[in-house]
Amino acid sequence: MRVQLLSLACDSGHPCSSFVQVGLSSDHQLLFHWWCEECNEAVCAYKGLADCWRDCPPKEQVEIAGNPTAITIASAESDSAFLSAVGICVPADVE
Repeated sequence: MRVQLLSLACDSGHPCSSFVQVGLSSDHQLLFHWWCEECNEAVCAYKGLADCWRDCPPKEQVEIAGNPTAITIASAESDSAFLSAVGICVPADVE
């Protein structure tokens, strides 16, 4: 599978070395929160989910490794399970 990496930096241009939090906002944005070791400040960066879809590599660039029958399509349930496993509360999980 081909992956498009996100390049994140603080306002001073220092690259993000590790995340404190990654989450989803109520207005459909992906949130990245980290501590800039160079500036000694907390940094929050947002990326719209629509922008994420646009920036994804096209299907023509997907490299299939091994047997194509081993590839499974993720369902909404598996997406929810994954997000819950990494600590993200999805609306279906809220009681």
